[in-house]
Amino acid sequence: MVKKKKNVSEIARGEAEQPKPSGDQFPPNRYRVHVSYAKLPVMEELEKRFSGKDNVSSLFDGRPWERHSSCAKIDETPGEREFFVASVPTQFFSQRIDTIRDALAAHFGGLGYRFAIETEAVTFADAQPGLPHQNWIYALGSSARSVGDLQCVTVLFANGHNRFLGDDWIVDDLDSGCRLLLVRKCL
Repeated sequence: MVKKKKNVSEIARGEAEQPKPSGDQFPPNRYRVHVSYAKLPVMEELEKRFSGKDNVSSLFDGRPWERHSSCAKIDETPGEREFFVASVPTQFFSQRIDTIRDALAAHFGGLGYRFAIETEAVTFADAQPGLPHQNWIYALGSSARSVGDLQCVTVLFANGHNRFLGDDWIVDDLDSGCRLLLVRKCL
């Protein structure tokens, strides 16, 4: 039997062949979510979904988002996606996001996942409202510029019963408490 080689671009986009979970069961920290790739809702709608006005970053006011190179040509056909809330590998602790993002993309791309983009992060948060976010969950697949022209990425977290759709500067460090929101097509 000849085994098909995986295309590097397929791996980076999270579309390479992967073992299929049996039935509808997924391993821990993995979730099946339907993603429409529709335009993000207006700020007022997001504020309703995330417990109030102060719980949504101003980055979600309609400004443009830039894709990380690993997410430049993702398949945005609506459908089921497998999300993985992954721990940051120890070799990446205490390092700035902007200096390790490519290495993280390659690491998780080798496992068949890619970073989630902002629309996927919002969809994931809507589909998993009860998921405890005691750790910040970073979606590194896209970024936007803050008022001070700082590049920021999407972060999901919670504080008690309040959920947040936040952001963090791309020059900040990741540590053992951080999680990454990864995605791939369901097989």
